Amino acid sequence: MGVVGQDTILPCHISSTKPLENIEVRWKKITDGYIEDIHIYGQFGDKPTQKYLGRTSVPTDGFATGNVSLTLKNVQPADEGTYSCFVKSLDWGADTATMLSIAGTSEVFFEILGPQGNGLELACRSHGWFPKPTVQWVTQSKHRLSPNTAIHQDSKQLFSVLSRVTVTREEAGEVTCQILNPLVQTEQKTTVHLSTSVLISLASLNITAKQRASKKKEKALQAHETEKRLLLAEEKELKDRCGKRPFTVENGKGAAIVEKRQNCTAPGNAEMSLMLEPGVNALSRALEFRRARSHMVPITLDEAQKHSELAVSSDRRIVQHKPSAQQPVMGGQLPIVVGREGFASGRCYWEVHVGDGLDWELGVLTETVRGTLKERSWKDLPEDGVWLLRRVNGKYWPEDVNAKILSSQNVQLRVVGLDLNLELSTLSFYNIVTADCILDISIKGIEGSTKLYPFLRPGLGEAGEPSGTINLDQGDALTASAATHFHGFTTPASFYSMCVFIKLTIK
Repeated sequence: MGVVGQDTILPCHISSTKPLENIEVRWKKITDGYIEDIHIYGQFGDKPTQKYLGRTSVPTDGFATGNVSLTLKNVQPADEGTYSCFVKSLDWGADTATMLSIAGTSEVFFEILGPQGNGLELACRSHGWFPKPTVQWVTQSKHRLSPNTAIHQDSKQLFSVLSRVTVTREEAGEVTCQILNPLVQTEQKTTVHLSTSVLISLASLNITAKQRASKKKEKALQAHETEKRLLLAEEKELKDRCGKRPFTVENGKGAAIVEKRQNCTAPGNAEMSLMLEPGVNALSRALEFRRARSHMVPITLDEAQKHSELAVSSDRRIVQHKPSAQQPVMGGQLPIVVGREGFASGRCYWEVHVGDGLDWELGVLTETVRGTLKERSWKDLPEDGVWLLRRVNGKYWPEDVNAKILSSQNVQLRVVGLDLNLELSTLSFYNIVTADCILDISIKGIEGSTKLYPFLRPGLGEAGEPSGTINLDQGDALTASAATHFHGFTTPASFYSMCVFIKLTIK
């Protein structure tokens, strides 16, 4: 039995009644029928193979004492398997095999997350277990609670545990989180003592906080409805005003300015209405986009929350995948970097320059998901606690985004605007050149105090070569291009005076 992170000795002893000439010992590992040399020991020295360099050793006086056991250092789950010690000389040979099992346990850390419903939400977390552990929450009276437990395995095959449970006043007293290794029947646990008075007070505070949050959300929804009504009124006013402006008529005798007032939507003016409608829709989109963009916040990337093969610029606003020239490009992994800023309330907006990249991913994730990210455990993001827009091989996901982008005046998506509205529990993605909202996601299942963090994933580069960059734009550099598309209007007030002039040709 080997323990994760510790050294273990695989036994092998030679016993012979006569001297052995040209003796050699070969240690091999056998895994699912595959045999690999890991250490060769002879009369003129020993040599581990490249993969096990610095991790294996045999006693230097092995042939004199007959002890040629192998010391395997810092064992990990991947070391589990059968090991063969094969000894041979000119006229003799023998072998023995040892089955190595690996067990890993770790310290359990306890957290108080805060009021939840009619009780207090607790959590325990731990990393470094093997094989997959089991988790139990037990009260002082030996009553088992029903936790919400997430167990994830990283690239080193080690398991991480995050378990949550809500304790009510009926369950006051000592509460214990136990994590058990089923292979060696070893457990680690942590215990907290909760008094009834504390749980009653927290439940009361939580009810008051929920009432405040409910009122705040109700006010936000009312404000949103008011904004929608104002926008509709602005559109109607625009149509009416456009119908009362002079327009040009060509009747074969030259152009004349006709002062007759027209209604943009009156019968017989269908062509005029169709020509006007795109302008009105564009204005509506522009107004909504400007409202979102008015909540622009600065975002920087967190060096401590990124994959090792990602390079972040000195201003922490640009990320690029730079794999080592000596290592193959990662397969089936998602190297991401998380933003330093987290948001738990209000509304915030930021922009990401993705350029012509065919593979990227961006969005937000919860503080819990951010906390479980460990080095090289990047094979996949969990389904819960992540909201995103993705591009893979030039195609967008969700799939309906492809059609929206193609219909947006055929303008490619090179800069993405993200509008996180926590008052309405929505995350919206914009094509900032056209002011089109290409994806609107409802954020559900999170508590009001939970922080959401932006994250980015650039495309993978070739070994030794960098990928395309992803840049967090401040927004100022993009104002000019966006304003150009909006026909030169650069302030919200300008949009209210916008009117479409129509030229009719009569034949």
